Amino acid sequence: MAYVLKKALDLWSRTKLMNEHQLDLNEYAKFSGRHFSNLTPIVIDIITPIIDNELGKGTWEITSGNFFTTNVPYRIHTDTGIPDPRPYKTFVIPLKVFTTPTYDSSKNALYILNQKWDGAASFFVKGTPGVKEEFNKIVDDYAEVCGLVQGFDETLVTECNHLDRSNFEGMSVLNRCEWIPGDIIVFDRKHLHVSTNFLEAGAQSKIGLSIFTSYLERP
Repeated sequence: MAYVLKKALDLWSRTKLMNEHQLDLNEYAKFSGRHFSNLTPIVIDIITPIIDNELGKGTWEITSGNFFTTNVPYRIHTDTGIPDPRPYKTFVIPLKVFTTPTYDSSKNALYILNQKWDGAASFFVKGTPGVKEEFNKIVDDYAEVCGLVQGFDETLVTECNHLDRSNFEGMSVLNRCEWIPGDIIVFDRKHLHVSTNFLEAGAQSKIGLSIFTSYLERP
């Protein structure tokens, strides 16, 4: 399942979250085109009631998460950790989009795919040699990807043209969620997902927050 909580965060909450991101920038990890910073107690306080409402109190815990600033559209990847033995839901929280005058928000989206992965967090790069491992592992053989189909989804290939066509062989779309500050995108952590080429939408960069939950371990 993948869905959007519309207008889940008001402007005050988004501003508080953005302030936490700015405060933590001296602790960020930096990769090409992307900066990451950590969660803080204030972030947890703001997000916890929303997750409780979705998943139910006492059923989940936050096992990781981060702010991210990126001017590079994302690869196909999963949020499965190292791997996490109890992966539950990812909550992706768009906070800000830096735009040009030609910005078209309908072209800035996150695709959640039907395919699932049981291994560690990975980039899926079939047919693209030389991709460097970061926190995510590199998967170029899709034999162990669950739910592959025949051929290509041409709309997916077109909207994600920052990636090689070969990356999308066997992929199909579960949901396409527009990237709108104030909304929250929710999906299973095992699902592969990928951003559209938001640069073609007229976005220069974007800031968001990812929260990774796990099923609460029972005694």
